Amino acid sequence: MVEHHVVGDQVQLSKMHLPANFQIPSFDLTFLCWDGYSLESLPSNFQADNLVELHLRCSNIKQLCKGNMIFNILKVINLSFSVHLINIPDIASLPNLEILILEGCTNLMSLPSDIYKLKGLRTLCCRECLKLRSFPEIKERMKNLRELYLSDTALKELPSSSTKHLKGLTDLDLTGCTNLIHVPKSICALRSLKALSFSYCPQLDKLPADLESLPCLESLSLNFLRCELPCLSGLSSLKELSLDQSNITCEVISNDNGLSSLKSLSLNYNRMKRGILSNIFCLSSLEELKLRGNHFSTIPAGISKLPRLRSLNLSHCKKLLQIPELPSSLRTLDTHGSPVTLSSGPWSLLKCFKSAIQETDCYFTKVVFIPGDSGIPKWINGFQKGSYAERMLPQNWYQDNMFLGFAIGCAYVLLDNESDREFDYSSENESEHTSSDESDYSSENEESQKKSAHTSHNLECHLIMEGEGDDLRDLEHFTFPFDCECYEDDEDGVSDQMWVMYYPKVAIPENFHSNQWTALQASIEGYNRYGKPFKVKYCVIDLIYDLAHQNRDLAGTFRDHGYSCSDCQLDTECELKLCLEGNEFYELPTIECPLALDSLCLRNCEKLESLPSDICKLKSLKSLFCSGCSELKSFPEIVENMENLRKLYLNQTAIEELPSSIDHLQGLQCLSVESCNNLVSLPESICNLTSLKVLVVDCCPKLYKLPENLGSLQSLEELYATHSHSIGCQLPSLSGLCSLRILDIQNSNLSQRAIPNDICCLYSLKLLNLSNFNLIEGGIPSEIYNLSSLQALLLGGNHFSSIPDGINRLTALRVLDLSHCRNLLRIPEFSSSLQVLDVHSCTSLETLSSPSNLLQSCLLKCFKSLIQV
Repeated sequence: MVEHHVVGDQVQLSKMHLPANFQIPSFDLTFLCWDGYSLESLPSNFQADNLVELHLRCSNIKQLCKGNMIFNILKVINLSFSVHLINIPDIASLPNLEILILEGCTNLMSLPSDIYKLKGLRTLCCRECLKLRSFPEIKERMKNLRELYLSDTALKELPSSSTKHLKGLTDLDLTGCTNLIHVPKSICALRSLKALSFSYCPQLDKLPADLESLPCLESLSLNFLRCELPCLSGLSSLKELSLDQSNITCEVISNDNGLSSLKSLSLNYNRMKRGILSNIFCLSSLEELKLRGNHFSTIPAGISKLPRLRSLNLSHCKKLLQIPELPSSLRTLDTHGSPVTLSSGPWSLLKCFKSAIQETDCYFTKVVFIPGDSGIPKWINGFQKGSYAERMLPQNWYQDNMFLGFAIGCAYVLLDNESDREFDYSSENESEHTSSDESDYSSENEESQKKSAHTSHNLECHLIMEGEGDDLRDLEHFTFPFDCECYEDDEDGVSDQMWVMYYPKVAIPENFHSNQWTALQASIEGYNRYGKPFKVKYCVIDLIYDLAHQNRDLAGTFRDHGYSCSDCQLDTECELKLCLEGNEFYELPTIECPLALDSLCLRNCEKLESLPSDICKLKSLKSLFCSGCSELKSFPEIVENMENLRKLYLNQTAIEELPSSIDHLQGLQCLSVESCNNLVSLPESICNLTSLKVLVVDCCPKLYKLPENLGSLQSLEELYATHSHSIGCQLPSLSGLCSLRILDIQNSNLSQRAIPNDICCLYSLKLLNLSNFNLIEGGIPSEIYNLSSLQALLLGGNHFSSIPDGINRLTALRVLDLSHCRNLLRIPEFSSSLQVLDVHSCTSLETLSSPSNLLQSCLLKCFKSLIQV
C-alpha cells in the first residue's frame, strides 16, 4: 500500500520506490504532486479527466504517458529536474495547457515542432535543458505566451518567427546560452517585453541596434558579453540594468537622461573608464549603483547629483583611494576589499545620517549601513575587544539638539576552516537519505546549482538600553544581509573588515528619554550563507554630534589626518589644514563642512582635472594650493564671496584662463599662476582685488597681455612677470601701483618702449629687475632714475655699452647688477649709497685690477660712505 495525503481533491505523495506494475488508485483528481516519482511514465490506467495540475519534479519519467492519454483540462505540468525525460506528450493531448515547466531536464533535446498549437500557453520554462539545441519555428500566433525561459540551454539561435508571433511576450531569458550566436532583429518588435536577459552568452556576435526601441522593457541583463553593446538610452521604462563585465563604452549610457526610470544599475568588473561614470550622474531615479571590481582611483564628485541613491557598492575596487561627498539619500555603502578612505572622514556621511534621521516611515531607513569598510576609520573611537560594546550616555542626551546618534561598528574575520569541515560532514550524512535518482540529478546539475546559488551573508546587531540598578531592556535587533563570494574564504584580502551602522537618536522610543537610562549596549554576530560564523574581533559604539558642536575634536581629526607635505608642515599661519598632496583622484570631492578649514593642499595631484563648482562654500578657507596639478584645466566660477581666502596657488596647472568671477575673492592677497603653459589671459576683473599684494605670472609662454587696469591694484606690493615672451609690445600703465615694492620682468622679449613712462610713479619700488631684457644702448628708461626708494637695480645680461649719468640720482640704491653686460665699456659715478656692484663677465669693461681714475674715484666714494655707516 502506498502512503498518500488527500486534501479534498488533491493528492501529494512523498518520494518512494514503486514496483513496475504499480497503478495509481482511481481518484477524481484535480491536483497531483509527486516529487521523486520513480517510474518511467504514468500508469496506463491513470485517470486524468479532471486533472488541472501535475507536478512530478525530480522524477524518473522518460515520457509522460504511453498511448493516447488525453489531458482535457490540464493547465500545469511541472517535470522540472526529471533528468531522464526525452520527450513531452503530444500537443494534441494538452488542449488547455497554460504552464509547462521543464527546467533541469538535461536529456531533453527538442520541443514539439507544433508547440505553437498550445494557444493557451502562458509560461514555457526550459532552464538548464542542457541538450536543447534548437527552438521550434512558431508558425502561428501565440498571443497568450508571456514567459519564455531558455537559460542554460544549447541554443545557437532564435528563429525570427519566434518573435514575429509572440507579441504578448513579457519575459525572455537566454542567460547562459554559451552556444548562442545570433539574435534576430525582429526581437525589437516585442512591444510588450518587460524583462530580457542575454547574460553569459560569450559567442553572441552582436545585439540588435534598435534594442532601445522596446517601450515596455523594465529589466535588461547583458552581463559577461564580448560583443559591442548598442545604445540603451532610449529605454525610458527600464528600471533594472545589469552590464557586469561587458564591452561597455560611453555611448551605451549617454548623458541625456533617456533612462529616466532606471532604479538599479550594475557595472561590476568593467575596468571602468571615468567618462562612463560621468554619464550616469544624470540618472535622477537611480537608487542602487553597483561598481564592484573596477579600476578607477576615485569617484567623480558628480555622484552627489544622484538624489535618490540608496545603495552604492564599491567593493574590490583595488585602485580606489578616495570617495567624494555622497548624496544624502544613501543608506548602504559597501567598500570591502578596497583600499579606500572617505574624503573628509565623517563629513562624507553626515548628510546621509541627518537625512536618515528625518525618515521614520520604514525599518531600514533608521540606519546608514557601511559593510566591509577597509580598516578602522580614525573618526570612530573607543573600540573594545570582542563582539560586545557599551557606551555611557551623556547627561540629558535626549534633550541635546547637537547630539545626533550613534556610530555602531565592528571589525570581523571568518573563523578557520573547522566549521567548513563540520558543515561538509553534516551534508554528507544528509545525502545518505536521498534517492539514487536524486543523486543522479545532483551529479549532473552540480555546476548549474553552483552557478545559480545565491550568496547571502548576515550581520546581526542587538541593541540594549541599560538603566539604573542593572535594568536591561531590548531596544532593537537588526539583521543586515550582504553578498560577495569573498566571504566564503579569506583569499581576497578581506580580513579585518569594518562594518559600521549609524543609529539616530530619534529612533530611540520616548520611554527611554530620561537620565534613568545610562548606557547603550551592542552585541554583534555574523554568519555566511552556510552558517559559518564571522569572528567579531572589535566592537564599538561612538557618539555622533553635529559638526558645529565638534570643532575642537574634529580639528584634531584634521591634524591627525596622516601624511602632511613639508610645505604644510612649515605653514604656521593655518591651524586646521587638510593636506592631500600627491593623491591620484580625478576630481576633488565636494567638501561641505561648517568646520573652519583654514588650508587645503592639493599639491602634485597630477590626475586632478577639476575643482568642485561649489568650492566657494568653504567660507573659512584661507589658503588653497593646487600647484603641480598638471591636468587641472579650469578654475570654477566663484559665485559667492570667499572673503577669507588669502592665498591661491595654481602653478604648473593646465589652466587656460581664470573666471571673471575671481573678483569675489575680495580678501585675496597672493595669486600665483607660475609656469601655466596654457594660460592665455588674465581677466580684467582681477584688477578689482583690492587686497592683492602679490601677483606671479612667471613663465607663462602663451600669456599675451596683462590686464589694462593693472595700475588700479593699489595694495599690490610684488609683481613677477618673468620669461613672458608673448606679452604685447608694452606693459600696461603702472602709475597706480603706489605700494609696489618689487617689479621683476626679467627675461622678457619686449620692445625698447615696453616699460611705460609712468614707471616713475612707483614711489615705493625697492627692487627692479630688468635682467636679460634686450636693452641696447640708450634703452635704459630715463624715468627709472626718479625712483627715489629704489634699493636694487638688476640690469645683467643686457646689450648697452654705457650707463646714463642719471643713475647717480638713485640716492637709495644699494645693489647694482651689471653682470654679463658684455658690451659695457664704462660706468658713471654712482650714488654713495651703493654697497654691491656686480660687473662679472663684463668683458669690455675696464678691469678692477687696473681701474681708471673715474672708476677708482667712484668706488672710493662708495667705500667711504660704507665706512661711515
